Amino acid sequence: MTRPGAPEHRQLRELLGAFALDGLPDDARTTMRAHLDGCATCRGELADIAPLAEDLRTVSPDALTDLAAPPPDLGERIRTRIAQERELAQARQRRDVRRAQARRGGRQLVAAAAAAAVVAAALGAGTLLGRSTAPATTALPAPSPSAVIPIELVAVRSMIDDVQTEEAAIIAHTWGVEARFEGTGFEQGRVYKAAFRSTDGRLLPAGEFLGTGGKVLKCNMQSALLRSDTIGFVVTDDSGTTVLAADL
Repeated sequence: MTRPGAPEHRQLRELLGAFALDGLPDDARTTMRAHLDGCATCRGELADIAPLAEDLRTVSPDALTDLAAPPPDLGERIRTRIAQERELAQARQRRDVRRAQARRGGRQLVAAAAAAAVVAAALGAGTLLGRSTAPATTALPAPSPSAVIPIELVAVRSMIDDVQTEEAAIIAHTWGVEARFEGTGFEQGRVYKAAFRSTDGRLLPAGEFLGTGGKVLKCNMQSALLRSDTIGFVVTDDSGTTVLAADL
């Protein structure tokens, strides 16, 4: 008996039409009959084809020579549609990046305002409680411009439907590079690994994390690779399947 799905089974299955039309040579018909004796699937398909055999015998091959041709502009229409879809996808990506920048900017303003309020409250308390022991004048150093850490928003591709990312940003440090992202759909308790890809093609580990299922996951992944030497960021699961990817 030929196992369904095997190459021999597929070849015999493709000959069922010729068998129904008595178009096989004797040795092939003998082989087909032996196969049908042991294959219920092919017997069922032959039963579906057999009623059409008489009608097919009346079809003239000469009537099939004038085959329909595709429109001459079909290729150009396909290329145009692909270009339009690509432009729409790029526009959606730019829109998502702008929205992420706006959300992050709003949170940074709120955080800065809260920090300023805490500092002001702390300074006020120090003035009231420690005036007798505080130095007469204390000048706070001006913040250094280099203390501002540049945040680079990037588009991250989700390679698995269930995983969705809310935000993704790359931060260049003097000691290496850091990726921050939020997302959902990482399988509960499953181990995921992050890595940065260097200009010479190597993947440098950036840490591991456990999936949280439907809960929002917030990750800061770091690696001792300078931003100027970094061209990509990937997250894989414990089977090595890529879950997230970003070109940097």
